Amino acid sequence: MQHTYMLLIAVMSFREASCEEMLAVTKLQRAIRRHLANKITRCLQAGTVQHVDMMEQVSKSVVLITPHAERLGKLVFSTMFQLDQKLLKHFPFYETEEKNRAFHQDYTGTYPEVPLNQWTVVFRETFYVPDPGLVMLPRLSLPSKTSLLHVVDNDNGVELPRLFQKVIPHYYKPNKAGYTILGEVWSRDDVIDSGEWQLRLVGSSPHLPYREHPRSASAVTSDEMPTAISITPSLYAHEILDYYLPGKDMCFIRYLLKVKKDEACAVTIQLNTSKSDAFFKLQILDREEVLCSVKGKGHAVLPICWLQPQPISAAIAEEAGGVSSVHDIVQSHKYVVEATIVWDSWPYMESAWSYINMLKNVEKLEDVHAGADKPPSGRRPTKPVKGSKGAAGSGAGGRDRAGSVMHHRQQIDVSKPHWMMRVVVPSVDAVSCVKHTEKEDELKAMLNAWETEQPGRSKKALESRRKYLQEDDDGKQHDNIEGSPPAAIVSDADNAVSFTTLPLPEGPAMVKRVDYTKYMINAGSKPHMLQAEEWELRRSLWQQQLTDYRQQRQMVIERREEDVQLRNVMKKQQIELAEQWQVEQEQSRQKMNEARNSIRERFLSVQQKQKEEQAVLVAAQASVDTAGGRESKTNKGKSAAKGKKK
Repeated sequence: MQHTYMLLIAVMSFREASCEEMLAVTKLQRAIRRHLANKITRCLQAGTVQHVDMMEQVSKSVVLITPHAERLGKLVFSTMFQLDQKLLKHFPFYETEEKNRAFHQDYTGTYPEVPLNQWTVVFRETFYVPDPGLVMLPRLSLPSKTSLLHVVDNDNGVELPRLFQKVIPHYYKPNKAGYTILGEVWSRDDVIDSGEWQLRLVGSSPHLPYREHPRSASAVTSDEMPTAISITPSLYAHEILDYYLPGKDMCFIRYLLKVKKDEACAVTIQLNTSKSDAFFKLQILDREEVLCSVKGKGHAVLPICWLQPQPISAAIAEEAGGVSSVHDIVQSHKYVVEATIVWDSWPYMESAWSYINMLKNVEKLEDVHAGADKPPSGRRPTKPVKGSKGAAGSGAGGRDRAGSVMHHRQQIDVSKPHWMMRVVVPSVDAVSCVKHTEKEDELKAMLNAWETEQPGRSKKALESRRKYLQEDDDGKQHDNIEGSPPAAIVSDADNAVSFTTLPLPEGPAMVKRVDYTKYMINAGSKPHMLQAEEWELRRSLWQQQLTDYRQQRQMVIERREEDVQLRNVMKKQQIELAEQWQVEQEQSRQKMNEARNSIRERFLSVQQKQKEEQAVLVAAQASVDTAGGRESKTNKGKSAAKGKKK
């Protein structure tokens, strides 16, 4: 016991145990095992106190277990096989039923009516895998043929592979954040009526994934679950519709995402373009680092992306108008949704460009004159539009479905190039989606700084522009090339930068050419007329160059022909040499065969002689033996005759 006590002290002090301490612990374990084995033996012997107590406990347990024998038997079998897989081989159902056994769990819900050529998320749920050896196959049942299922590993953000738009069976391992399963539907040419959807999880183990985390959920089997679990997802979609106006880097979407709550938020983004064969890349950036990305042709979906909230220190610094320290800058997040055209698959027409740019300029000028705070171009104040059946009231099957669509669109000309982006969030106020105007804000801040440093600078710039436009020979006023009303920068009493408009000109817009000759350096003599003599000289020089080129070309052609002829001659020589080698080889083979045949015939003749001599010897020996036998018989006969006479 002293060594055991010392071992406990060693473990508590994090030092290695000595040999005596390990030996003492081994003896103690052996004694405990012997005691337990003796106790079990006494329980099995009739007439002992331990046997009586065991029988009482067994009788009580039988009364409680008998009503639930089938369910508990399945639980015992499944637990036993999970602890030791080798036990399966000792049962008769291993070869017939065990290899074909599967378990499933159904989840159902309702979805609203989907209008023509619209995309919507049917459900989005997170499941946790408790069993480390689970092979699962999810299947989504919907009346529409355009439904699609996505399964994403939340730990690394990788979407599981699909085959022919179907999720293939996959080996699911337990992870920290679980797996997100998302179902989507897109009504292309037909309206999809409201109805019910069904998600079936088919697995190789009774411990199928759960919606709640396994640490907080009780470990139950599939037999304890209901046949179908109802899911009422609460999802909201922000729809943004705008014209297609790409930048220099072919980027036509750049929106800022801000998480308003203090917890991580899951976001699903869908983008479709008016040009069905336009290739683009949709990605989410965090401080210009790519979090997730997807490529599409006219349509693309980012199934899931988890956005982290701003740290408390960064949020306080942002509200105060600055950042408190460098650590806050590193820890804060800045999520941006960006879409870029790839492979130059969506070229822009000049007519559409001028039309849309004119609308943008008119909208900006109206905002400045009205003095109203309007949302950025392509958006209008959010207004929730509830879905039809199953959206926020009684839907198909009498179930409720919480969800709405937040439209941020204006009445645009759909004949012009445009796009639509949908941002699906768990609640209305979870994430804000605003246009990323960082460059415009920096420009305005720079103009305000200039005006503050040099008051009256904007007025001087306005006068300089007017003077430049009035320097035309015909006295016409001019407009910018795009045909939109020109805007000039002015400042008010508070040194704030604003915009004013200039009157539209009459007649064609022609900007006066700028004389750049005073900025150029003359590298040679003064320009002069090209005389006939110099022209003849240049012509003769060109003819000489052409003649030299033809001569060189003819020389190259001749060399190529000679090379071809030389190669043909070499081929013939190689063939003749190969034939000569074959003849020489055949001759040497014949000589060698002749020598071999002569040696073989000599050897056969010698061998034949030896056989003949041996046969002669054998015959002689046989004749000698027969002669000796006859003599012995005659001698015996003579001796017998002499005996009779006597």
